[in-house]
Amino acid sequence: MELEDRKLRILQAIIQDFISTAEPVGSRTLAKKYNLGISSATIRNEMSDLEELGYLHQPHTSAGRIPSDKAYRLYVDRLMAEPLQQNQKLVQKHKKIIQEEFLQRVGELEEAISYTARLLSKMTKLISVTLSPQFKQSKLKYLQLIPIDSNSILLVIVSESGVAKNTILRTTETHSLESLQMVSNLLNHKLKGLCIADITKERIRGIKDEIKTFSSLIEMVSPALLSILEDMLSVNLYLEGITNIFNLPEYHDIEKAKEFIGFLDQREQITDLLVHSKDGVDVTIGKENSFENMQDCSLVTATYQLNGCVVGKIGIIGPTRMDYANIVSIADYVTKILTDLLRKYNDK
Repeated sequence: MELEDRKLRILQAIIQDFISTAEPVGSRTLAKKYNLGISSATIRNEMSDLEELGYLHQPHTSAGRIPSDKAYRLYVDRLMAEPLQQNQKLVQKHKKIIQEEFLQRVGELEEAISYTARLLSKMTKLISVTLSPQFKQSKLKYLQLIPIDSNSILLVIVSESGVAKNTILRTTETHSLESLQMVSNLLNHKLKGLCIADITKERIRGIKDEIKTFSSLIEMVSPALLSILEDMLSVNLYLEGITNIFNLPEYHDIEKAKEFIGFLDQREQITDLLVHSKDGVDVTIGKENSFENMQDCSLVTATYQLNGCVVGKIGIIGPTRMDYANIVSIADYVTKILTDLLRKYNDK
């Protein structure tokens, strides 16, 4: 059933009031605080209709109403444009903060992803989660073997997507700078430009068999090289702001809060929530969440890209009364910044 304009305006006012106060909203409150142009009695009748339609419910007989998941879904899909427009000054303020924070603190890509989680929780006062890029199709940019001392070699690997990894190899033999440089050049010649997922044990063994002069050195380097490449393919999850839930009225019940924190400790489930969210900006509300422990919450996710392909996601978890307009604006802008950072790393 399509809601008429008056009901939509009343529902929007109820949602905005409940987002800011976390208190059930009554008809007198709406009549006093919002310029709806109708009497308290008319508002009360409309609220009763909205309750029958499943958009509101009453936690106690004498209390006002609070929005349902159905109401929040309508708000996100149809009614959020106006708050987004009204929020432009705040959005600009957030953009400036985000830009400054990234410029000051971000170095390597992995650091950028982990710092994003901290920044999101700080700005939203909610729980944030970020997934590091999935780079199965990312290509090897270069590798380098660098002598540290007579028994130690530094192996550095950089992907075209800006991921840099390194490890120290211990050896009983002393290898000259010249030999390490030659092996670096040979491996780069054979492997540079290949997708990370395609650099296998068999491929490196083939290089070793082909280049007999340095086969023992390549064999020594091979396990560490493959281990780093495997690490590049893994997805890291960063979760921040868990203790923020104690500041939310919904979690003043300590047992409920502890149970939810226990759920957040299940990293595989949190990763699953993000991986299966839709691309772009996506909002999952209350019982739309697949996990029971998330059904009093909403999850806002957004994706960041490389060369037009989605490679990673961020998420913000909060109560269903979260300030959707604000959270969506922040998530969307942060992923634009991450996409831009990826492009810059890729262009290096």
